Amino acid sequence: MQEKASALGRAGEKLETALNRFRQARQENMPAAQLNDLCVDAATRLWVLAVQRESLGFVQDNEKWLKECYQVPAEIWRQFRRL
Repeated sequence: MQEKASALGRAGEKLETALNRFRQARQENMPAAQLNDLCVDAATRLWVLAVQRESLGFVQDNEKWLKECYQVPAEIWRQFRRL
């Protein structure tokens, strides 16, 4: 159980890092192609975390919890739904 919690924590940290990179790039007005790559990366990290949570039984209100805890920008949610 400890390893599952640890893996979940690492997935959350990777998502947070990807979100920070995306936000920074957006503030720095990075070219659209680079911003899109960062968006896809963050959406993929979000997907990984969502799947890990669901595999551990956190199914109900999973998306709501993710939104509340990570403040994911709308464009990343749109990309997430395409995965």
